[in-house]
Amino acid sequence: MNRILILVSILSLITISTLESQWKLTNGKWGSIRSIEINKNNIYAGSYATVYKLSNNELKWKLFNEKGDYNFFQLKDIKSCNDSVFLLSSDCLFLTTDDGNSWNKYPDSLFSNKALYNIVIKENQIYLCTNNGLYMFDKIDGSIRFIVGNFESSISTIFVSNDTIFVGGSHYYNQWKPRWPNIYISTNNGENWITIYDTLKSDIDKYTINCFDKNNNILVAGTDGGVYISTNNGFDWSVTSLYQKVVKCIKIINNKLYAGTNDGLFVSDDNGQTWSLRTKGLLYHQNLTYKYHTINTINSFEDKMYIGTEDDGVYISSDEGESWSSLNDGLGGGFVTNMVTDDSIFYACSYGFGLFKSTDEGEEWEKVIDKTITPNQILPSISNVVNYKNNIICGKYYKGLSYSNDFGNTWNNSADTPVVVKDSKIGCLEIYNSKIYAGFSGGVYLSTNWGESWVYGPSDLMGSRLLDIEFKDSIGIAATNYSATLVSLDSGNTWFKRNNGLPDSVVITCVSIYRNNLYAGTYHFNNSNNQIVYGSGIYMSTDFGKNWIDINDSITRNLRIISIAVLDSNIFICSADNHGILLSTNNGNDWRFVNDGLATLSLSKLLIHKDFIYAATGDGIYKAPLSDFGIVNVDEPQIETKNYLYCYPPYPNPSTNIVRSLIYWDTSLDIENDDIAVYDIFGNKVAGKEKITIDKQNAYSGLLSWDCSNVPDGIYLIRVVHGTKTWTLKVIVNK
Repeated sequence: MNRILILVSILSLITISTLESQWKLTNGKWGSIRSIEINKNNIYAGSYATVYKLSNNELKWKLFNEKGDYNFFQLKDIKSCNDSVFLLSSDCLFLTTDDGNSWNKYPDSLFSNKALYNIVIKENQIYLCTNNGLYMFDKIDGSIRFIVGNFESSISTIFVSNDTIFVGGSHYYNQWKPRWPNIYISTNNGENWITIYDTLKSDIDKYTINCFDKNNNILVAGTDGGVYISTNNGFDWSVTSLYQKVVKCIKIINNKLYAGTNDGLFVSDDNGQTWSLRTKGLLYHQNLTYKYHTINTINSFEDKMYIGTEDDGVYISSDEGESWSSLNDGLGGGFVTNMVTDDSIFYACSYGFGLFKSTDEGEEWEKVIDKTITPNQILPSISNVVNYKNNIICGKYYKGLSYSNDFGNTWNNSADTPVVVKDSKIGCLEIYNSKIYAGFSGGVYLSTNWGESWVYGPSDLMGSRLLDIEFKDSIGIAATNYSATLVSLDSGNTWFKRNNGLPDSVVITCVSIYRNNLYAGTYHFNNSNNQIVYGSGIYMSTDFGKNWIDINDSITRNLRIISIAVLDSNIFICSADNHGILLSTNNGNDWRFVNDGLATLSLSKLLIHKDFIYAATGDGIYKAPLSDFGIVNVDEPQIETKNYLYCYPPYPNPSTNIVRSLIYWDTSLDIENDDIAVYDIFGNKVAGKEKITIDKQNAYSGLLSWDCSNVPDGIYLIRVVHGTKTWTLKVIVNK
């Protein structure tokens, strides 16, 4: 028997009004689009936690939920009716009737312990699908019914056609019951339900139902195992030739079936008997192979079609899906894992779609394309990035490290000698004193040749998971997962464990240095089951890590801090708890939220550069003037620009005639103009640049050679001056 819970007039919703913005979304021009809704001249596109809007044939998206008071976490669906727009997240329902200026949030208690999936609006009824039942909202009398039908599976989608409600269920494999009913039908507005048993006619009950659509007498279901069709209103099903693919969305347009899958967009004009893959404009390369975008959603209006992709925003077609072009101007982007700048170029790395760069202080972004093999080669998921002038090094998710020495035009994988790095997940990257540090689960790798090869780092840094590392002048600090920071006072040569004042069983997740102060953000670790259960806030040291001071208040004390940015006595932090960004202007004595303008509170990284602060989020990068937070006229320490030079030990040594050294330099200066000479141990110059040759191997390395056959036996010094960097090679001549 069905159980129907009647909830009448509980629409005493929580109203959330927007405030004047401080944060502004930069133009990432991509994103992970989960839902597209079209209402008259308005098009809405929902990403992970952000909604965008196009109006009146505009070509640039605008933020629709530009606010910072509430987080639209894991958006699932968007639906609109007249002036009402509904946003459905994984656990909440929101409504705006004034074009996004204010929002009404349905009470959390209404959806307690339920996962929300999609919305359907039909005339005066709003249907909402949850994992264990349906909500039916009456727009006239305001009543809400919760229907707990006799569903044998957790339900995953709802579709309404005329007077019939179709519900699709999830399938989780069980060896004792590999197949069970997953389609339910009601013809009396949810009072009674018919369970469809189709085990003898098709295998649709082996798969999760993701979506439905209907045209005349054809009912179509998209499943994790392909597309199925029913000609008798869902009572019997047959599989189409699009089989054993994950179908995420279905749309019937002008009697054609469009199926969005995890392997691209398919179209059928004969009710699923045959399908063709649409590739024009949707094809790209990754890892040297052709790939197709995952299609999450399909919609149409008049003569145009729109699709939302998992990894590259929105595409539009004006020829029934034959060809596509991107419609991404104004989209913020997807999940940004890290961002860096060397004062001229910004780089932002992402989970799912590689690397992006900006040359205008982070206002506009473009994809970094690997032109080594093909002009359309997209980089893979990247966890961390670091750069210096023309050199970029990227850490990939369990795929090791890649490097580029020409601003990202061509890429190489780091060599797996002398240490194997290809299976490592890189937790952090840092450049300091002509060395690149790459933290991983067992410590740190070091490279002195811009990522071409790596060795293990100092023994003091090995044995623990390195999550962050930062240097300033001769001071270094590293974050570990063992309740302690590691601090170096001699430019990274030796490291000491520093944990006095830090709580027991914490993970140090991020660190920062400003002048003589050190900062550490933490998670709290549960020793009994090795699970992170809550945060322990932020700590500061004024004596180079010997003692740590708790600088939390009641707001920050239990937050899981994942990034810190400091300027003078102003400290910005963000947490992994979807609380957004907090600021202290007095070195941690008190804190306040500074989220105005953020459309998402899911953050990963903060960065202060010049007069702005940048925030990497789950939906792109935001930027705000420091003056908006009352931070003005701060005398930031000047950063000295240093050149890069590295010379391998000379060989053979001792030498009788030709002595050589493999050298690397940065390309900001011409090596041919460098001051290179040979001196004896008394400081007398014995050979100038005319006696020394450099056989260039590429733009940044070459083989230095000196013919020492005409000098007496003894000790000589080859000095190379490259801008701010000087390197001296000691050579013994013994004939």
